Amino acid sequence: MEPTSPDKRPLDTRQPHRPTLRVHRSSFLLALGLFVGQQPARSQVPAAADLWRITTATIAAPPALDQGATASFWNPAAAIETRWVAGIQLVQTPDVLGISAMLGAVSYAVSPSLQVNFLAGRTDIGGLSRTTTSPSSELGTIPIYEQLAGLGANLRWGPVHLGLLLRGHDARFDSDRERGITADAGIRVALRPRLALAAATHFFPMDLTGREYTDYYAALQYSVKAPNVWGATSEFAVRYGASYREGSAGGLEHGLGLGWSMNRRFAVDAYLVREVAYGGAALRPSFGVKLKVGRYTIAAARASGLNDVGATYRVGLDLELAR
Repeated sequence: MEPTSPDKRPLDTRQPHRPTLRVHRSSFLLALGLFVGQQPARSQVPAAADLWRITTATIAAPPALDQGATASFWNPAAAIETRWVAGIQLVQTPDVLGISAMLGAVSYAVSPSLQVNFLAGRTDIGGLSRTTTSPSSELGTIPIYEQLAGLGANLRWGPVHLGLLLRGHDARFDSDRERGITADAGIRVALRPRLALAAATHFFPMDLTGREYTDYYAALQYSVKAPNVWGATSEFAVRYGASYREGSAGGLEHGLGLGWSMNRRFAVDAYLVREVAYGGAALRPSFGVKLKVGRYTIAAARASGLNDVGATYRVGLDLELAR
């Protein structure tokens, strides 16, 4: 008798069965492209670290000028205004991508001239599972993630902040694993009262290999006083940002942004960046809002998706543990 499957269809016994994957997410193809051809034992920057670049789109300002407890993730020279602050950021992409990210950080000002930072984060692709026509094959989900932890220091000398950040990376694509170490440097100069300059590296490999996953950020901000609103002071800020990445997948990107804040309690920001990759370019806008109530700062941001993919969202909360 010819063997049959549970649904009464004949089984092909001429060749051993090979499990197949049923995935309808474009993020799977993205992750597969990141891992193909990699050398986990040699590279100091896991290819999956590139997933973090998608979360950058939700920053409604140049990354080098980001503020808050988790700002040292983008620029190690980011300074906090209070002695001790902790924060968390959550990012979610559309279902067609299925990428989510969580980033947490604690910053502590040891002295007026020295600040230390600790951060940890994870980004992954969910909802990927194996399917097969064989009743004896083992099913399950496909793990794809990149997680990291970092320790940094920020030294202040007058209007200049200099920062260093050391990160350990761990990444996985199904059964493939990668680990690495990156070391980043940043600078931020506050030319009071109106002009600020900033620059930083992001995921710079300690062994100088795999730099196609490293971003180089630069930015400037010029602030002007705005009319008072309900008796509270306010100001406008004009921002310009640039980032660069080596290789055919990168290039030079430019961004322009505007911001308005009221009494440092409420702020609205908008940023438009010209993204480039593989010789193509597209404009991506993002918008953000912040509200400070007592020791808490609540933030939310939205970045428009490209090619009708859908929007990416970020929510965050900072808590001042000591002022």
